[in-house]
Amino acid sequence: MERIAVVCHASGGSELISNWIKNKKSKFIFVLEGTAKHIFQRNLGNINTVNLDKALDSSDWVLCGSSWNSDLEKIAITKAKNMNKKVVVYLDHWVCYKERLSYKGKDLYPDEIWVGDNYAHKMASEMFKNIPIIYQENMYLENLRNEYKQKFTNQKASKNKEGIDILYVAENINEHAVCYHGDPTYWGYTEEEAILFFLENIYNYKQKIKSIRIRPHPTEKSDKYKWVKDISPLVKSIGSSRTLIEEIGNSDLVVGCETMAMVVALSINKKVMSSIPPKGRHCVLPQKEIIHLKNIINKSRSKS
Repeated sequence: MERIAVVCHASGGSELISNWIKNKKSKFIFVLEGTAKHIFQRNLGNINTVNLDKALDSSDWVLCGSSWNSDLEKIAITKAKNMNKKVVVYLDHWVCYKERLSYKGKDLYPDEIWVGDNYAHKMASEMFKNIPIIYQENMYLENLRNEYKQKFTNQKASKNKEGIDILYVAENINEHAVCYHGDPTYWGYTEEEAILFFLENIYNYKQKIKSIRIRPHPTEKSDKYKWVKDISPLVKSIGSSRTLIEEIGNSDLVVGCETMAMVVALSINKKVMSSIPPKGRHCVLPQKEIIHLKNIINKSRSKS
C-alpha cells in the first residue's frame, strides 16, 4: 500500500484534499497546521499528525495544498524534491498560481499539478507548459451538494417573505495582497472598502432586502467586522456556528469579492454577486453566472 504524505495549512487546499482522501485506501501521513487541522478533523475524524521530516521519511510521495500565509507547503516541496520524491500540488482557486509556486524569489514547481475544474485546468495549462496538469473530480463541491440536498431538498419556501436574505462571505484581501506584493491595496481595493461599497449600493438590486449576515473567512478574527452593524440596520449577525453550506442554504443571495464560498453557492444554484468596487480589479472567478454589483450601478446610472 502506497504511503502519501499530506501537507496542508490553508483552508482551500485542505477542503479539496481531505474530501479527495475519503474512501481512498492508501496510507496517509498528515502534516497539518493552521485551519487545516480543524478541516481535516471535521471531514475525516480524529487523525494523528507528525512533523514534516518524519512524514517525508515515511512516505512514497507527497501531496500538498498551497498557502498564501504560510511556507509550510513550500518547505515540504523543497525538501521532497531534494529527496527525489514525487510532489503533487492541488491548486484550490483561480488566482496567484505562480506566487503559490515560488519560494524566496525562485520557481518551486512540483512534478504534477492537480485542479478540480475545467477553468483551472485551462489556466494552469497555459501557465505551466512543462508540468502535467491533472483533473481530479472536485469531491469537496460534490460532498457539499449532497449535504445541501439532504438538508434542504424538502424545505418549503416562505410564501409571505418580507424580502431576501443575503449572506456576505468575507475574505482576507489586505493580508493576501501584502503577502504576495507588499501592498494591501495592490488589487485596487480592500475588504473593508468592498463591504462599504456593497452596503452603500445594494439598494440598486432589484429585490427588497430582509437581512444581511456577514461570515468572516476562516483566517479572519470573528470580531473583525463588528463595525459593520453601525453602518446598516440590515446587518443582523456577524459570524455563525453553522456550517458554510447551512449558511448558504438559508440565503437567497450570496455576496463576496472572489472567494471560493461564492463558487460553492453557484454549485447549488444560488444567486451570487461580486462586491468588488469599481476601482478594484475585475473579479478573477471565471464563472460567468456571477453578478457584478458595479455593473448594476452602471446600468442604473445610464438609465437615469
